[in-house]
Amino acid sequence: MMSAEGGGEVVDAVTPSGDPSDPKAVVSGRAAAEPRRPTSRIGGRVPEQHAGQGDEVLDGQVLDRIGVIGQAVEGLGVGFHHPPGGSRGAVAVLALGHVVALAGGLLISSTRHGRQGRRAGSPHPLDPSRARTVTIYHRGMTEAIAFTPFDAYLDGEQGSERRHDLVGGRVYAMAGGSERHGLAAGLIYELLALGAREKGCRPFTSNRLVRTHSGNAYYPDVMVACGPAPHRLYEQDPVLVIEVLSPSTASVDRRENAVAYAEATSLRLLMLVDPDTRRIELARPSSGIIDAWEACGPGDVVATEFGDIDVDALYDAIDRTATTS
Repeated sequence: MMSAEGGGEVVDAVTPSGDPSDPKAVVSGRAAAEPRRPTSRIGGRVPEQHAGQGDEVLDGQVLDRIGVIGQAVEGLGVGFHHPPGGSRGAVAVLALGHVVALAGGLLISSTRHGRQGRRAGSPHPLDPSRARTVTIYHRGMTEAIAFTPFDAYLDGEQGSERRHDLVGGRVYAMAGGSERHGLAAGLIYELLALGAREKGCRPFTSNRLVRTHSGNAYYPDVMVACGPAPHRLYEQDPVLVIEVLSPSTASVDRRENAVAYAEATSLRLLMLVDPDTRRIELARPSSGIIDAWEACGPGDVVATEFGDIDVDALYDAIDRTATTS
């Protein structure tokens, strides 16, 4: 799954002397190389005779550089203004105080110095040790997330060594199962495969894909389909689906996968099997809807149209065969 990262303009704040207290801070970076846009709020040289008492006076070059940065953020609705109560010619040094990323935009707040000027010994607003780099994002910029159509997903699965699920147009790699997981799936397949074939149906293990009616795609651990296959690579109308639970996917199997499988109006039995605890959860969807669940445990027998599953016998066989816990 790939995603395209959004970009931005990077602006560096430095001082020519390297002294953080040097008031003649200059601004450099890619934004400074861009053509300036007309603005009624930015730029220009401030005549020294118009400066009020306590105001800082910057030369024209510094103001021009600050004006470029102001234009870069102007599209976000942030402007550089004269300090309240100051004379028209007096411009205080404005610093970007905080850059806070929000969903879908950027909030920029500026720290302003009024007529009293900077306190003695306080850091310069453009001190490079405090704000080395500022990334300015364009308004309305969003991150592009790859969407994979089913046909493209299917083509990719044919050439992939690893299997993947497709959910809502997004591809997810499948994790490997434990030894007990594989044994449970294999033993259940053996119990039901013969009965399925006798009824003219086709049993499958986890290498057969199911495409749901909403366009998702999954590999159930055991599946039985009775109608003709719609495609050589997948089924769409299974009558029985069995998922063996894993710690990392149990909640997804119970929530997302169960509902997705039930979209097939052909599905008559959905089983969720815990490989470690003697517990099998059952749902019998009707018209594409799950309206009840039941759980079977020690001493129970799960009846299916292709054969019965004795819970104790199944787990006894897993315990005898497994070499790991």
